[in-house]
Amino acid sequence: MTPDQGYLSPWITWGTFHRGVDNTKHGIGDLNQNIEQVNKEYPPIWQILQKRGIKTGVLGSLHSSPAPSDFRKYVFYVPDAFAVDKTAHPEFIEPFQDFNLSMSRESVRNVSGGINIKTGSQMLMQVPQLGLKINTFFELGKQLLDELKRPWVRTRRRSFQVMLAFDVFMKQMRKSKPQFVTFFSNHVASSMHRYWAATFPGDYEHFDLAKDWVETYKNEIDFTMNKFDKFFSEMVTFANENPDYKIVVASSMGQASTVAELLDSQLQMSNEAKFFEFLNMNSSQWKLLPSMFPRYNVTIVPEKVEYFANQLNRITIAGRPLEFRQKENGFFSFDLGQKNLKEKVIQFDGTNYSFDETGLANMEIDDHSGTNAYHIPEGILVIYDPQDKKVKTEITQIPSTALVPSILKNFDIPSPAYLNYQPIVGIN
Repeated sequence: MTPDQGYLSPWITWGTFHRGVDNTKHGIGDLNQNIEQVNKEYPPIWQILQKRGIKTGVLGSLHSSPAPSDFRKYVFYVPDAFAVDKTAHPEFIEPFQDFNLSMSRESVRNVSGGINIKTGSQMLMQVPQLGLKINTFFELGKQLLDELKRPWVRTRRRSFQVMLAFDVFMKQMRKSKPQFVTFFSNHVASSMHRYWAATFPGDYEHFDLAKDWVETYKNEIDFTMNKFDKFFSEMVTFANENPDYKIVVASSMGQASTVAELLDSQLQMSNEAKFFEFLNMNSSQWKLLPSMFPRYNVTIVPEKVEYFANQLNRITIAGRPLEFRQKENGFFSFDLGQKNLKEKVIQFDGTNYSFDETGLANMEIDDHSGTNAYHIPEGILVIYDPQDKKVKTEITQIPSTALVPSILKNFDIPSPAYLNYQPIVGIN
């Protein structure tokens, strides 16, 4: 269970999970906010281990971007899918990361039907070193053919991105045998947000989704879970061959049903230059950062920070002020994604301006799925130890902040004073 307070999101709860302190201490609330000081006060587990001489690998875990200055000292280091550049170690992984980032950027809410040919071809040139498997390409080819017959299955591409990443991960695992690794995937959580109502229609008191929608998407969560099952099976095989390893599978929180309603459109930024120009900001004064829709993250030059905050305060959408958060170093995060808007206007100081004038647009949602499931504090924790395969039937509730001290104890590393949780039995 995550002990975090307030609104729950993965960029908050994974920060808690990997640092051993909750959000009231680490203060991480957005992707790509400046976490330099946080990393000094409450470093992530991989940073602590690496600096203590533990052979450590990282692939995709949230807030592993930007790569630290000593990232080449890791056995391998591949930052998360919201990284601002393709930096990766070893260097031959960079073409994969470049492709990974390009596909993530193009599938912010609706999954893109295209493939970035340039980054994809560069990645293919590194296939032997990356460890991409023939079976992965076979399944990917099958997926592309299936899209010709059933275009709606394009949403499954999120799982195939992760399959490529897992191939890279396991290649490095088998090659370098690190002492600690962390791997992250969001593909199951993504399908739960969108298709919980199709899989568990009985969870809702009021159900406003059509039977054909349920029939179309009822197997999507199972599809993503089956991909994870393959990952887990391969990790179990690896651990059985190398019994000093333990596998810890965890979510930083869980999900449960919300509302089952049709989503036709959401507000998005269609022309970022036009949006900032409307706010009287020139291109040298702002930089848009990768983020998870419907949030938009941006850094503003110091001399324009107060001005930009004032401009955002003057915006109203569908009768409500624009929600935004301001943090140090000129970082702002603001929320779009307003649902099923009838009027294509926003208000600035009470005056209406069209979406076209302001660089915004109503984005039609391909699968008409809203957030019919969202996060709850309770998550899951599964431990597999090849030296202790006895099934443990007792159920306990463990704070996610207990993971870091458990791993440190496993390596006989004293916990910092701010870590005051009992280690988890089975990890240490």
